[in-house]
Amino acid sequence: MPALPPEIIVQAIEEAFTDSAASAVLVSKPRGNPKRFYVTSGEASFSVWIYIWTLTHGGGPRSVDEYRIQLTSVTPPLPENPDGPTLLLGYEPNSKCFAGFDLRKHRMFSTQSPSIQININTLGEAVRDGFAFARKGNDEIAVGFRPDNMLAYCANYESLHEKGADVTVSSLLSRIGRLESVTDAEIDKLAPDRRRIVKKLSHLVRDSNFRRKVTVAYDRKCCVTGLQLRLIDAAHILPVGAEGST
Repeated sequence: MPALPPEIIVQAIEEAFTDSAASAVLVSKPRGNPKRFYVTSGEASFSVWIYIWTLTHGGGPRSVDEYRIQLTSVTPPLPENPDGPTLLLGYEPNSKCFAGFDLRKHRMFSTQSPSIQININTLGEAVRDGFAFARKGNDEIAVGFRPDNMLAYCANYESLHEKGADVTVSSLLSRIGRLESVTDAEIDKLAPDRRRIVKKLSHLVRDSNFRRKVTVAYDRKCCVTGLQLRLIDAAHILPVGAEGST
């Protein structure tokens, strides 16, 4: 599959932020990397730099499941955003999912072989579960995520890659991504910083799957007005007298 036109990739990013209940405006040219966006979520606004390429099969004798991004038209070291997140992503148009890579592992790279691999099945799992995780040979964890989790990944990418590189943590994150049960006893064995990211991801996955189920059930229409808008969200409706109701 050939690389997608930059306008298509930009559109996929903007729609992913919209699906995450945020909005993103491109403030750089669509061609080239990094692509620079200004993101608004609720009352918060911040800039995001995104290095992104189309995920394609490596070709030749490589496994049919091995996909990669090729870091073309950039030179090391990759500049980082001084005012917000810097993401290193691959985009796969058939699944409409993204692969997130650890920028710290790839700021410096060989210009003779500028590619980063991921098993494409990781994105298949992300379609189903919202998030999916794959350990790589260089003590790196790659994160597959659905477009409706773009904002969650953007807010937590450093912790996911840093803490997820731990074998025990990556195993728990993968189970959480598959919506499997993880006991409090297993979480309590972790160091406090690792415990926080596991609990945070558990919360994000539950929210993501709840939001997805509700928006799909209502065909992306407001259940009160019936309007079909791009920017909608899902929420529990509680009786006025219920605990936690306002």
